[in-house]
Amino acid sequence: MKTGYSRQTAQTSVGYLRASSKTVYDSRWDIFTTWCTERSQRPEKTTEPVLAEFIVHLGQEGRSLSTITGYVTVISQVVKIHSGKNLASSSQIQHLVKAVTKGRPTIKRTPSWDLSLVLAAFSRAPFEPLESCTLLHLTQKTAFLMLLAAGCRRSELHALQLAGHENHTQWRWIKFYPHADFLAKTQIASQGAKGIRSVTIRSLSDRVGPDMEERFLCPVRAVRIYIRRTADMREGKKALFVSVKAGVRREISKSTVSGWVIKGIKGCYESASLDPPAGVRAHDVRSQASSLAFADQVALEDIMQACTWATPNSFISFYLKDLTAQRDGLYKIGPLVAAGSRVKRR
Repeated sequence: MKTGYSRQTAQTSVGYLRASSKTVYDSRWDIFTTWCTERSQRPEKTTEPVLAEFIVHLGQEGRSLSTITGYVTVISQVVKIHSGKNLASSSQIQHLVKAVTKGRPTIKRTPSWDLSLVLAAFSRAPFEPLESCTLLHLTQKTAFLMLLAAGCRRSELHALQLAGHENHTQWRWIKFYPHADFLAKTQIASQGAKGIRSVTIRSLSDRVGPDMEERFLCPVRAVRIYIRRTADMREGKKALFVSVKAGVRREISKSTVSGWVIKGIKGCYESASLDPPAGVRAHDVRSQASSLAFADQVALEDIMQACTWATPNSFISFYLKDLTAQRDGLYKIGPLVAAGSRVKRR
């Protein structure tokens, strides 16, 4: 990558500064350029998601609020010359800068389990073929892929109703609604019907062919097969997910959903002849989903909307994980649906 032109632009944009300040600006631009080059990005054409990832990188290095703000200023000035966009004025960027420096929380950056390993295992026996595998394996895989695709909480997945669901005519997406009494963690009772949040699951059908192995990780495919195979077990039940045990009339609990996901993850490790890691939680899927979308440069605002976060603070402080160690494995798997977006995994 040639960076001479962008360096010249950076120097022009700060030409009015005295020599000492200009040296600092040049140094920061050079550091950012190196960071971009390592990720095959063009620094002068930086987008908001790329800048957000760099801000998180600076936060992980322990840089101060003033230092990070200085980087944002330099980068924003150069980008503004090229595109006219003022990244520094973005409310999401401003929130993110404060979030990565506020209180310097200790963040466990590496996930406790390998998403690429789990997804690879879900693509083979005993989780495939879905039409003939056990109902338990079908349920575990469907619940996992839906959590990953939506970035939602297990309570939201548990509340989804089969009745009233909507779908694209060519099954590009399918949308479910929770029962009327359900309130998500971030909702309040006073919102009433306006507070009901639907969950839309996007498909991979227009990204992968019907004979390609990547279709095994399409969440819409999984849920369609799940609905067909459980049709005779519902007996008037309204919830999307039902017990895998024949003859059970009561609705399942939230802990049942968690159990399916946890045992599914552990089963993936066992199918690969590996010991499952300790401390696996269903909530970890939400973290992996949002981190995967972020790593694929999905707009931070879109991730926050999918995961119902009002500000980036929760995401940065508690959910964002470093997926670097899984990069090669995820790349081999192909396109996925995570936190409301289809990600390409470059």
